[in-house]
Amino acid sequence: KVSFPTDITLRLGGDEFAALITDPEAIGLALDEGIEAIFAPMHKRLEKIEIPQLKGKYPTLSCGAILVPSDKQCEWADIYVMADENLYKAKASHNGACIGTII
Repeated sequence: KVSFPTDITLRLGGDEFAALITDPEAIGLALDEGIEAIFAPMHKRLEKIEIPQLKGKYPTLSCGAILVPSDKQCEWADIYVMADENLYKAKASHNGACIGTII
């Protein structure tokens, strides 16, 4: 959930989106819990979506995440490249994985 005025969500193209969450701890995302724990609520919501055309299957979510603690500094271009690499690793697993790196 991206819920603060300083957060940004945008569509990169096709089925790819980006979310910049500027203060993850403020919305209950603990960086030390790991990537899967952070994205687990999204996976649970997707499992509840019923689309008749999918015949008993549900949409999946593949994530490429980069978590940058507030005391670290990184260039946006570097973050984008790392997140994109993680996304394609997650997509290659074909099971709705979330792969991430904490810098």
